[in-house]
Amino acid sequence: MDIYRRINRELRTGGDWSAHQEAVRGLVAAALGQAAARRRAVVLGVGNGRDLPLAELAAAFPAVVLADVDGEALRQTAGRLRGRFPQVQWTAVEADLSGLHVRLRSWRSWPRAEAVAQVLAGVPPVPAELAPWAGSADLVLSVGVVTQLVAPVLREHLPTAPEAWPRQPADALFRGVADRHCALVDRLLAPGGMAVLVTEVFSSEGVPAARREEFLALMGGGGPDRERRVAASFPDALVLAGIFFLDACRQRQGPRPMRSWVWQPAAGRVLGMAGWIQPAGGSGGLPG
Repeated sequence: MDIYRRINRELRTGGDWSAHQEAVRGLVAAALGQAAARRRAVVLGVGNGRDLPLAELAAAFPAVVLADVDGEALRQTAGRLRGRFPQVQWTAVEADLSGLHVRLRSWRSWPRAEAVAQVLAGVPPVPAELAPWAGSADLVLSVGVVTQLVAPVLREHLPTAPEAWPRQPADALFRGVADRHCALVDRLLAPGGMAVLVTEVFSSEGVPAARREEFLALMGGGGPDRERRVAASFPDALVLAGIFFLDACRQRQGPRPMRSWVWQPAAGRVLGMAGWIQPAGGSGGLPG
């Protein structure tokens, strides 16, 4: 899809990715330390792969499935990896991970929340393209995916700007998408498998220009209560899809020990990230 192709192209260069890449690498190492086997990994929303420790996956797994809706970026990434790591079976799967894009592109205005629930109920829990790998992944990665599953499509096809979206149906959609993504991850995992889950929880895009420096200073301050302080001072900076994802995963498997960090994916844009590891239908967390 053109919108996702543009996003992946914009993320190829620029920004400061070092803290984000290191955080994701640490989460993957922690998950590998708890996974029962190392037969297959599934990477959801691989895109151009810039923020993912793909070399580490190549060293750990004989087979890796790469899934993304952007076929161009997917083919380029898979081709590059096949050249660098020919010993690994790289499988590229072009798929709409939400299962909703065809339906959303037909919307010309927001339906009622009840209608949104009906749309969500009519979508299979696992995309047909990924069904062959259900229950077979010893590691599943979803890094910065859930917030991009439907929002870009809505921004492109609906006439209203995101700040004017009606709260009830928008919340119903994003909560439903977050819950379904948690369920998809769990359905892909093999018994004893582990997932690495990462999402944005704050974004400078929701901060008025006059308060941008204040937001950046607060985000960079660290401390155990940083998220609470940012949420209190900048409620519009909350990325609701990411918050809903956290809530959905907690409801399924209880609270997770989390790591948080700041990521600047492009000049002038700052994201507050949260990441954790999650076992297949059990309890787990991060090493101390």
